[in-house]
Amino acid sequence: MKIEAKTIEEFIEKCGDRKDDIIFLDNYIINRLPKIKRYLYSSKSITMLSYGEVPYKTTTYEGLFPLIGLTPQKNNISLYITIWKNGKTLPELYGKKLGKVNVGKSCIRFKKVENLDLDILKVALLEAYDWCKEQKNG
Repeated sequence: MKIEAKTIEEFIEKCGDRKDDIIFLDNYIINRLPKIKRYLYSSKSITMLSYGEVPYKTTTYEGLFPLIGLTPQKNNISLYITIWKNGKTLPELYGKKLGKVNVGKSCIRFKKVENLDLDILKVALLEAYDWCKEQKNG
């Protein structure tokens, strides 16, 4: 589900029945990572509330990509954390410790915020942010 929006405020307004969870998670991320850049990322296939940037390369894309991305989907909320550690992505490493979630390569999918273990999410977010800072200084 791609949301057509030009501003963060417009994006949040268009989150439908997931709006309250998106607002909660946005505040949760901002409060734990107050110095992180917050912006709206949009491509042909997705629009995300995004935080930080990392170099990213696939067979079809090369450039900067959100370190953390948050977007509502048709059947869930997707939270992306785009870093690798020991050959795996952070979502893969944390897996089911994050709660009642489905984990893909860089994506954590869940129905509602209550399904997330927020203490473990905080650890993952801080680890991602620290990793990103190290890469920029290294």
